[in-house]
Amino acid sequence: MRIIDRGLILAALLGCAPMGYGAAMLIAPVSATASSAYGDQAAERIINGNGLVDPAAMQSGDPVPTLWPSHYSSGDDAPGKWGFWHSAIGDLTPTIRFDLGDLVTIGGFHLWNANQPAPENDRGFRRVDVLVSMDDVVYSTLAADVLLANGPGSSNYQGESYTLPAASVRYVQMVVKENWGGTQVTGISEMRFFTPVPEPAGLLMWVVTAYAPLLRRRT
Repeated sequence: MRIIDRGLILAALLGCAPMGYGAAMLIAPVSATASSAYGDQAAERIINGNGLVDPAAMQSGDPVPTLWPSHYSSGDDAPGKWGFWHSAIGDLTPTIRFDLGDLVTIGGFHLWNANQPAPENDRGFRRVDVLVSMDDVVYSTLAADVLLANGPGSSNYQGESYTLPAASVRYVQMVVKENWGGTQVTGISEMRFFTPVPEPAGLLMWVVTAYAPLLRRRT
C-alpha cells in the first residue's frame, strides 16, 4: 500500500485555487463626477483609460498588474495626451465621487496623478480624505490625510498604489485637502481601485476545507 505524497497534492491544489486567491483584482469605476471641471475636461476622463499607453487596459476583474501601464504627459505629442481632469479655476480643493457599480470590497487604489511638465507640475492631489458609502447618502471616512506622490511630468509615469482599510462599498469620494501648490486648478490623470490582497492563510484554509479528504487518502 502506497501513501500519496501530501506535499505534492498541496502544491497541485494551490495551482487550482479559484480566481481571486493569491492576487488582488482591479475595480474600474463605472462613473466619476466632480465638484467642478475646467472646460470639457470632465471627470469621466480619469476612468476611461484615455491617456494610458494601452487605453483598453485596467478593466474590472483583471488581476492587479505587476507592471502598471504608463500614462502620457500632457507635454507628449501623442493621442490621449489630454487624458486628465482639471477642476474649474479657483476650485483648488475639489471633491470627486466614484461609482463602483455594485457593492464590492476595496483594499486600495492606484492613482496616476496630474502629469504635466514644469511649471505646471503643481496641480496634482497632495493630501486627500477618502470617504465611502453603500447608498450614496451616508458617507463615512475610511482614511484621512492620505499623502499622494506628485506626477513627474514624463511619459513613463506608472502611477502609485495606496492601500486602504478593507471595506465593502459602492461609492467612494476623494476630498482634496491640498494640491501640490497650484494656484489655479487641481487635477489627476487616471484612477483605479483594487480588492484586498488575499491573505496566505485564507488560501491555505480554502485548500484544507475543500480538499481535506484528498490530503488523507491512501492508495
